[in-house]
Amino acid sequence: MEIKQEDLYDAHGNKYETSEYIFTFKGKHWFIKVKNEDEKKRDYLGYLLGKGWCNIAEVKIPDKELLKIIEKDKNREFNLKNTWLVRLGQDYEKEELATKNLNKAVATELIFSLWIRRRDTHAHNRIYNNGIPIFFDHQTGFLGEESLSDINYFFTKNKNKPGRAGTWRIKEISNHSELKNKVINKRIRKKEKDKTLTFHYITDIKDFEKQLNNTINYIQNIDWNLRTKIKKAGFSNSEQKEIYKFLKNNMRSLKKDTQRMKKVLYQQCYYR
Repeated sequence: MEIKQEDLYDAHGNKYETSEYIFTFKGKHWFIKVKNEDEKKRDYLGYLLGKGWCNIAEVKIPDKELLKIIEKDKNREFNLKNTWLVRLGQDYEKEELATKNLNKAVATELIFSLWIRRRDTHAHNRIYNNGIPIFFDHQTGFLGEESLSDINYFFTKNKNKPGRAGTWRIKEISNHSELKNKVINKRIRKKEKDKTLTFHYITDIKDFEKQLNNTINYIQNIDWNLRTKIKKAGFSNSEQKEIYKFLKNNMRSLKKDTQRMKKVLYQQCYYR
C-alpha cells in the first residue's frame, strides 16, 4: 500500500513522517498515536460502538508484547498508557467496509458523531477510499469536551476549532466516482481550509434522508450493552456512570437533535 504524504497532516498543517508513525503488523497498516490516556479511551470507545455499522477505522490497544514489537520496529520507547494504533483508511479493501453506499456512509458518520458529540468531522479525520469515506478520531466525544453536551453549543461555529458542527454542509455530487481522484483528500482538505466549512458529499438527497432516519432507528432500537463497552474502554467507575448517562440522554433526543443538524447541513445552495 502506498501512503501519500498529503494524507499525513493534521488539521493544523503539522506533518507526520511516514517512517515514524506508520507501523505494519500482520499485513495491516496502522498509525501510531501518542497522546494522553483520556484520548486513547475515547478513541477506543468510539470504535467499540461504531464498528460493524459505520465506516470507522479500527482502533487497537497494544499489550506489552505488541508494544515491544512497535518499539523494536521504530527503535524508540513507547508508554502503554498513552499509545494506541488506528488503522489507516487507505488500507481497507472494499469488502471490509461496513457500508459501500456513499449516502449511508455519510449519514452514519454524522448521526454517530451527533450521538457521541464528536464535533471534529473535518476532512483531516476522514479518508476517501475508492470514493467512500472512512472516519476516525473521537477524542472530543464522550464528554471529552463537556460543553458539547449542549446541542446549541455543539452547533456553534468556531474557526479555531476545525470541523465544528456549525460548519457542516452537505454537497450533492453526480456520483461517488468524483471522490476517487488520487488527490481528492488533499483537494477537500484545502477547500475546507479556504472556505472554513466542512463538506460532506452525497449523491442523492432523498436516499441520504432515508439513511439518516434508518440510522436514528438503529441507534435507538438495538441493545448496545453500553456499560460493558464503556468499562472495556478503560474509564473509571465515576466516568462510566457519566458517559452512560450522557449517551442514553443523547439517544433519547436524537430525532430532535437531527432536525437541528439538518438546518445546519442544508444551509446555502451546495446541491447539484
